[in-house]
Amino acid sequence: MANTLNSLNNGKILAQEALAYLRKALYKLDIVTTDFSAVPARKGEAVVSRIHDKATVADFGSAATDVTSTDVPVTIDQHKQVMETFTADELNKSARQLVKERMGPQLEAVADHMAAAVAGLFTVANVPTETVEPIVDCDYGTVVALRNVMSARGVTSGNRNLIANSAVYGNLLLDTILISANNSTQNDGVINDGVLRGAAGFRSIVEYPDLPTDENLIGVAVTPAAAVLAVRPPNDPRTSGDSITYNGFIGYITEPESGITVMLNEYIDQVTLARTLRLVFLYGVAIGNGDQAERLVHTAQA
Repeated sequence: MANTLNSLNNGKILAQEALAYLRKALYKLDIVTTDFSAVPARKGEAVVSRIHDKATVADFGSAATDVTSTDVPVTIDQHKQVMETFTADELNKSARQLVKERMGPQLEAVADHMAAAVAGLFTVANVPTETVEPIVDCDYGTVVALRNVMSARGVTSGNRNLIANSAVYGNLLLDTILISANNSTQNDGVINDGVLRGAAGFRSIVEYPDLPTDENLIGVAVTPAAAVLAVRPPNDPRTSGDSITYNGFIGYITEPESGITVMLNEYIDQVTLARTLRLVFLYGVAIGNGDQAERLVHTAQA
C-alpha cells in the first residue's frame, strides 16, 4: 500500500526534530533511572549504570560520610529501528514534512515499547514486597498506604512515583481528596485534563494501561533507583573491517535535552529512486534496588 504524503525535506534535520517526539514520549520513563550516551555499543554488551542512595546530613565539622552508590550492569540486548521508505512517485508529489509527521508516532511507539520492558521488571522475584488492595477499593487511602510502607523503609519521599493500571487510575480520578489536591491554583486540574500530578508524598501518579497483569499486579510505587533503562547507538558498520564506501548517509544524531542518541541511516535506491530513512538504536533494562519499589496487587500471592 502506497504512502500518503506531500513533502520530504532534509532527513537529518527532520530526524532531529522527530527525536523531540521521543523525548516527550519518554515521560513514561522519567520514573526510573535513564542512562543515555552517544558512545556506540554492540548488541549483547553490558554497560554499567549507577544508582545513588540519599546523602547523610551531619553537624558542620564532622567527618565526611561515605558516598553510597550501586553499579547496575545493564545488558544492551534489544536492537531496534524505526524505518520509512517513500517511492519516487510519492516524493514527486510531496509538499509536507513527512519524516517529522511519521517519525513522531513511530518514536512514541518506541517509548511505549521501552516502557513495557521496564514495567516487566517489577515481578515478585525482583520486588518481593507488595500491598494488597482490591481494585474497587483503590483510592487516596491506597496511595497513603503505599507511602507509609515506603517511608518505613526509608525511601526518599521526593523521588517517589506511582504507576497504576487504567482501572486503578480511573478510581483515583474519582477520589474527592485527589481531585481537590489536583485542582489547586498550582495545577491545571484533574477535572480539566484527567492527569494526576502527585499526592501523599508521590511526585507523580502515572497511568500505564499496559502494566503486566500476571502476579496480580495493578500498580507499583517506585523511585528512580528501582530500575534502569540504558539506550545506546549501534556501532557504525563501516568500521567493522576494511574501508567500505557507502552510497548513502550513516551518522549519529542526539536529542539535546535528553541526550538520547541514535544512528541515522538514509539512502536512495539507485534503480527505483525510492528514499529510505531509518533510525537505529540499542537498549536494555535492569532492576536496580528492589527495596525502592512496592508492588500493588489486587490479590495476595498464594
